Amino acid sequence: MNSPSASSKPIPDTGAAAPSSPPERDAELQRLRDLLVGDQAARLRRVEAVLDDRARHVETVAEVLPEALDRAERERAPALEAALRQPLDKALLASVRNNPGEIVAILYPVILPAIRQAIQQALRGFLERIDALITRQFSADALRWRLEAMRSGVPYAEVVLRHTVEYRVVQALLIQSRTGLLIAHVHTDDAKDVDSDAVSAMLTALEAFVHDAFQNRASGELERVTVGDHIVYLAHGPQATLACVVQGVATPQFLERMQQTLDALHLSHGEQLEAFQGDPLDDERLIATLRSLLETHYRQSERDQTRVQRQMKLLGWGVLVGALALTGWLGWRAWDHHRARRWAAAVDAAPGVVVYEVARAGGGWRLRGLRDPLATDPAALLREAGGDPARVRFDLAPYQSLEPAIVERRLMRVWRLPDGVRVTLDGQGRAHLAGAAPADWLRDFLARHATVAGVTELDLSGLRVVPASLRASIEREIGLPEGVTLAVRDGVLRVQGEATRDWRRRLQVLMTGLAPVLQLDDSGLRPGELRTLHELAGWMEAETVRFIKNTARLDPEGQAALFRLAGLVDRFRTLADRIGQTYLIHVRGHATDTGTPARNRQLQRERAAFLLNWLVEQGVPPARVTVELPEQPGAMPAADLRIDLPDGDTAS
Repeated sequence: MNSPSASSKPIPDTGAAAPSSPPERDAELQRLRDLLVGDQAARLRRVEAVLDDRARHVETVAEVLPEALDRAERERAPALEAALRQPLDKALLASVRNNPGEIVAILYPVILPAIRQAIQQALRGFLERIDALITRQFSADALRWRLEAMRSGVPYAEVVLRHTVEYRVVQALLIQSRTGLLIAHVHTDDAKDVDSDAVSAMLTALEAFVHDAFQNRASGELERVTVGDHIVYLAHGPQATLACVVQGVATPQFLERMQQTLDALHLSHGEQLEAFQGDPLDDERLIATLRSLLETHYRQSERDQTRVQRQMKLLGWGVLVGALALTGWLGWRAWDHHRARRWAAAVDAAPGVVVYEVARAGGGWRLRGLRDPLATDPAALLREAGGDPARVRFDLAPYQSLEPAIVERRLMRVWRLPDGVRVTLDGQGRAHLAGAAPADWLRDFLARHATVAGVTELDLSGLRVVPASLRASIEREIGLPEGVTLAVRDGVLRVQGEATRDWRRRLQVLMTGLAPVLQLDDSGLRPGELRTLHELAGWMEAETVRFIKNTARLDPEGQAALFRLAGLVDRFRTLADRIGQTYLIHVRGHATDTGTPARNRQLQRERAAFLLNWLVEQGVPPARVTVELPEQPGAMPAADLRIDLPDGDTAS
């Protein structure tokens, strides 16, 4: 079969418009096409299917991504690291902002144990130092150690540490394993200064020597170096070595903690440890981790252990005895409290006594509550209940009980009923009085009946006042003016006659106490001060104030008249104000007919004005003074008064 490329005729395009060909020719063309491009077309379809399959893309990326990251890490490809850092940082920041609870839950198992361990170590060290100080300060060991310090010349503190400290970490060095460079160094305050770089170089040289000398042995790493009375312990890691300078012999627990600390530093500072080039590494977290290794562990002697065991046994027996004693004491207190409750119930059941608290007071009991003064003595009630009054102190505040038995005792004690008066209780707080009662007793009874607790209402409809006793009571209290008559009829006291207003007010006050039983009718009383007021008005009208002829100046007789009028005006004004009597004083000015009418009218006006102003100066209200100018001439140059006293008054 000839190659298709050798044919000089082109293969016809089946997609173009062409005359129809026979079916045999189309079939031959299809077979020829399959022979020429069949494999490439199938491959192309498979490639297109793969490109269109997104799930296949995800699987392919997942297969090659770990290999690419591993290769970038081995070849230190900075481009990939830079490309991944920014999206990872953003994703972590968004996760922290959106889901802080989940981040805390993730970090909780890592951070919390570290914090707890640090606090426990700090408290343990503090307590151990306090215990060592108290135990050793005043003991035979302390005396022996002081003698040793004096004999050897070694400071006492160092002698104490030598005998009491099992081991003490004074320095911690972190050295890069690859170069032997010192990364960080911490030490205690009292540790001697050393060349940390020299120590680092020495340890690196020793490490190299050990590796070269024992390269075929299983233990090819240096674990400790002894220098005088110090031991340098080493913990190894892939990036760094941790060396601790210890006084004494460290425990396996400390060596294990060293290794754990180094592992934690690799986890938190791995990149810094690997990239360290000799510059000081000032990282607070790393320094704090190293400082946590600087600890002091005290030993406990056998004698101390024996003493502690003996103390624990004594403490156990003491706790047992104390528990038994406490149990017995609590049982006795419970029984005693029950008995006191029974005593309190017996006292509380009595009328007029309320007990609301039972409390211990010293070796006895205190009952707090309320007690009516008419109730039975609580000490007697306590003895009846079988109690001991010597062990009970009563703190009972006074009050008034409303129990029927106490109300009955209170009525019999407070209401001293006279002969002829009886009282009955209806059971609903109402007390009914009936009979003939003296006025004095009834007034006193009505004044204090409201203080009788338990009586909410008082019925006095059955009481009547004895007239003879009422008259005697009035005569004794306020007196009985001459001409005043008294009459009691249908529960009303009628008073008639003439009496002063003061006596009338005193009678009203006196009868206020009897108002619920006896009413007062004093409309027939006339004020007795009115007669005196009329007499004073007549004396004032009889006085004439004389003036010098043709003037408004007083002559000697006029001055004497004003002197007499001053006393009368003061008495008149005071009495009228006291009884509430209204009045009006008319001032009249007089002139003779010797002058002209105009001059005479002017003199009348001036003389009346002089007297009016004088009255106002004496305290008479201006509204109660008026001026009159008579039309007829007077017999002499003078001025006088005319007083009006209305029949009614404003007094109550």
